[in-house]
Amino acid sequence: MTELLLVLASRRQNIKEIIEPGLDQGKILVIDRFIDSTLVYQGIVGGLGYETVRRMMEATGTWIEPDLTFVMDVDPNLGLKRIDPGDKFERRGIDFHLTLRKAFLDLAKDSRHRVIDSEQGRESVAAKIISLTDDFLARRGTRV
Repeated sequence: MTELLLVLASRRQNIKEIIEPGLDQGKILVIDRFIDSTLVYQGIVGGLGYETVRRMMEATGTWIEPDLTFVMDVDPNLGLKRIDPGDKFERRGIDFHLTLRKAFLDLAKDSRHRVIDSEQGRESVAAKIISLTDDFLARRGTRV
């Protein structure tokens, strides 16, 4: 719970100082790790539960659903080979990472989610994200 509250305090500050002003100005914002990560890391895998974490986010004004969310899917065995583990989560065992992957994929069921096969090369992944983003913005009548 302490970890969740620290995450949400930081998020609340970002919402007030960056996200809300950007949205008010009509900007398109790109955010790495937002509500889904909190639901998975602190809620599902962290043991607090999805509903508890969501209620805490709603109570603290940190529940803002993105219009579009990319879930970067990669087999954890491959993903861990691609990184230099730096934080406490990255240094956890393969079972932890398999559980994370399943939780993210289980969560990625609604219309805002796009699951990206990240076992492809960077160029292919980037091209897929750009294409999906262009399609999404075109449907909304927005141009970048």
